[in-house]
Amino acid sequence: MMKQCKNTGLILWTGLLLCITGCTPQETEDIYTVSFCPIGDAQDMLDAAPEMVCDPEENPCYEITPDYIAEQSDYRIFTYASLGGTFLLFEGDVYSLDREFGFPFSMVTSLALADINADGKQELYFTFAWGSGVYVSQAGYFDPVKKESVLLPYDYPYDDWLVTKAEDGALGLYDAELEIPDSEESGLAEIRMTAKASDRAAEILLENGEITFKPGALMENPKQGYGDRD
Repeated sequence: MMKQCKNTGLILWTGLLLCITGCTPQETEDIYTVSFCPIGDAQDMLDAAPEMVCDPEENPCYEITPDYIAEQSDYRIFTYASLGGTFLLFEGDVYSLDREFGFPFSMVTSLALADINADGKQELYFTFAWGSGVYVSQAGYFDPVKKESVLLPYDYPYDDWLVTKAEDGALGLYDAELEIPDSEESGLAEIRMTAKASDRAAEILLENGEITFKPGALMENPKQGYGDRD
């Protein structure tokens, strides 16, 4: 009988330990994921900007507007599968996002909406990577009032950025992992970005009436524009 009681006690104690270690809520870090993929052809964009038509077999163009962008705004986003370059169809006109700044080969890697300047209209924020030899990530936004893309003043060499809203409501830039699925058809039109909440490199905010960029701890020595590098 004593032996049976000891075994029962061991079972109960083991169960208690499992409950203590397994049932107690564990704090887990937030993981941010931003992705887009082809959802249709780009005929609407090409109709609005015929000069952008190219050989669809050599370099097809796709609409990649994520659901959250489509549901909360009138922005529609398009990109080419092979050459990169991301474009915005807004109120019947086509605007360049990354290519607007005259960089060589580039591709948009993440998108977010926010009304940072509190003018009642959400800007479209984006990160993009470009370069040949030196890989650089930068961030910008499309201003729907001025109808122009604006480049934020810092770059991030050799790594990728993801732009998204954090749990505290701040619009942040995060050190992220970029994944491009191995697809001959969709190519650069399919992107997936993943970042940890602790990897926030910077915050986008309003300062002195201007949308600007506040570097965080991950950017101890931010560079102000690639052209200004020593």
